[in-house]
Amino acid sequence: MLIFALAGKLAIVEDRLYKTVPYEKIDRINSGRYYTCYKHGYYFEKYGKYTVSSTSCSIDFDREHKYYLLIVNTKRPKILECYNKDTYELKED
Repeated sequence: MLIFALAGKLAIVEDRLYKTVPYEKIDRINSGRYYTCYKHGYYFEKYGKYTVSSTSCSIDFDREHKYYLLIVNTKRPKILECYNKDTYELKED
């Protein structure tokens, strides 16, 4: 992540959560073998899917709430973290 910060590729944007899927099944491949893991899937309107492997699905699903997303701003942006806009305040320096 430090490389992206130094290259100026990190950005904080606002987006709306439109769907959550607790314990979503995800198939992975590692060393030529398939395995299954379960992660919480959060789907945002503009920036797509964000998955977390925490033990609880802690984001309240409500289409009215917006979130701050920390993204890698490349051709296909990737969400690194998400924060509830009602809980956090964005300050610009």
